[in-house]
Amino acid sequence: MGDEPLTRTAVILQPKGLLHRFIRHKDNSTIVERPERLRAVCVGVAAVASRLQEAWSGDNANGVGALDATSELTDALHRLSITRTNGSTPARLDTALDIINHTDSTNFLTDPAVRFVHGEPDEYLNKLHAWASSSEDKIRVGESEIPSGLSQGDLTSPSDVLVLVCPQSIEAISGAIAAVCQGVDLVMTSTSKKSEATTSSISGISPSPRVFVAIRPPGHHCSDEVPSGFCFINNVLVAAAHAHLRHGIKRAIILDFDLHHGNGTQSIVWSINADTDRREDESKARVSAGLEPLPSGLRVYYASLHDIHSFPCEDGDVALVQAASTTLSGAHGQYIENVHLEPYDTDADFFGRLYDKYRDRLLGGAYDFLQKTNISTESDGEIIVFISAGFDASPHEHPYMSRHNRKVPTAFYTQFAQDVRAFADEHATGRVISVLEGGYSDLALISGTGAFLEGLTVGQPSAGSRRWWELEDLVQLEKLTKPVARGAKPRNSKGTPQPDNPWIGRTRNILATLDPSFFSPLPPLPNLRPSLHEVPTPTSSSAKMTLRERKKPAGGIKDSHQTPSPPKQKQMARKKGGKDVGQMPDSGAGTPASTSTSFPASDSSSSTASLPNLGDSLAVSAGDITRLAPESKIPSLAIMDNRDTNAPTESSNAPLMIRIKVPPRSAPPITIADTQRLRDGPVEDADSAKSNTP
Repeated sequence: MGDEPLTRTAVILQPKGLLHRFIRHKDNSTIVERPERLRAVCVGVAAVASRLQEAWSGDNANGVGALDATSELTDALHRLSITRTNGSTPARLDTALDIINHTDSTNFLTDPAVRFVHGEPDEYLNKLHAWASSSEDKIRVGESEIPSGLSQGDLTSPSDVLVLVCPQSIEAISGAIAAVCQGVDLVMTSTSKKSEATTSSISGISPSPRVFVAIRPPGHHCSDEVPSGFCFINNVLVAAAHAHLRHGIKRAIILDFDLHHGNGTQSIVWSINADTDRREDESKARVSAGLEPLPSGLRVYYASLHDIHSFPCEDGDVALVQAASTTLSGAHGQYIENVHLEPYDTDADFFGRLYDKYRDRLLGGAYDFLQKTNISTESDGEIIVFISAGFDASPHEHPYMSRHNRKVPTAFYTQFAQDVRAFADEHATGRVISVLEGGYSDLALISGTGAFLEGLTVGQPSAGSRRWWELEDLVQLEKLTKPVARGAKPRNSKGTPQPDNPWIGRTRNILATLDPSFFSPLPPLPNLRPSLHEVPTPTSSSAKMTLRERKKPAGGIKDSHQTPSPPKQKQMARKKGGKDVGQMPDSGAGTPASTSTSFPASDSSSSTASLPNLGDSLAVSAGDITRLAPESKIPSLAIMDNRDTNAPTESSNAPLMIRIKVPPRSAPPITIADTQRLRDGPVEDADSAKSNTP
């Protein structure tokens, strides 16, 4: 490895991506597209920078050869530049990465590249802006942030139907667009012969032919006007449009190795190519009539390596499965290649049996695209390569995100990056822009990011470097994603500090130079309405309430809707058929009103006089509970005693508030957690809900 060429690679990090988050309640345990994903990416970036520094400084502890210290490459490229876009002084370290903390934004309603991809603002963009702007107000009155006509579940979490959007999503999306466009500018500045017209606006950073942009929310499931799969703007295609409109790019190649098919990207690519095809036909007609031809349009090749059994195809939707299996090479002006992942036994099996086939189809289709569209690979400013870099096919991804055993080894990310780099060097003046898509576990993001950046930076694979991302080391790195652990020194079993592994120590030092917001606590969530996770605010200052221990639902998946429970001495419960009765939050803003029914303690017939309706709020005394449950056939009661325990004895018959929750007979057993959603229809179980997760 030490004798192979090393090239400068820029990494653009987006602190504003942390602002896009789930705001319905404070428990985000089931939210997979979370701000903390960017922390894990930062750790992966810092880890590979540390490893490269180790390899090129002559440390052979990992069996990796050192680069010749006298090499001109060493002097020219062995430094790490870390800066912010406000022009602050860069910090210099000893490796070949430029790490940019990007804080700029753009107005996505008016940005030409965004409008090229998503149309005029009134077609989709204004709606997206309104959804985010009004999200808090919608939640306060119990409504969804996204119109009911659009998919709700696949925009948020694996076991929920709550949409992940907030007012700050506007800033995050605007920052993501600015970041990918800045990546294009860096690449074009480094490779264009007209560099004086496309100078970089980032002070202190040298132009780079290869850029990795770590942003969120992701984009490849979003079509021109339909958000889906956590995606609201198609970031990669906005970058391609920016390259076309600003820098004169005529051919864009998009390679997507996310576990899930980029259905949104393929749909928009189809429209762009069809429009360019029409323009070329019209241009030929104009030339025949003696008129000036129209300006050349953008043509795009899209290739995806994905699991055909996962989202968006998991339910077997015919149109989605067909789209994710389409291969066209020029017919109807389309250039599309879809390759399906296959199971493998070992890394050796993968690289011996599958890798070459995957590479040849993806890059072979790209070469065919360039040949058939009559573009000269020697032309300046006409060809650029994009990678939709999703790391959820990693062997370290959460099992519920990859349920069909369709994965790739971590070394795939290194090898494929090196092969794309070689292709770009030959056909696209070296231009490669990679944009983060999926990847949800910290281990998948750390290992995938690190291995991928190694491939972009180092010319040839190294067997020794494959050991960099073994599980034992990844567990150490994962600890650095926690704000406290990041600044704390490791300790032994006796609690005394022990020295860092040298490369872990370097990783820790590099992380300290990044924007501190990545590892700072997120701002507190707004208090939008009483949550199902919290006890309602007592009406009396003396009232006391206690939270219940949360129960893990079947399958080990943590339920985000677990509700509080009273202390054991105040709780009486009888279960039958898994149906529950829980407490009723106070009616108020964002909480649907419910009917109250009073059951006097002295009248035993009151328990059978009229049965409560679903969602009714009942005022009962403690003495009524034992007869109310069996008489009314309510299978379970969970009572929160909100009375003053210090009050006189005669107050023991003060009303308690409970909520009746009786699911349909055909519904499977559910928990008190589903009370709020029960009004809207049957509740999905965790496993079936996860099946719709991107």
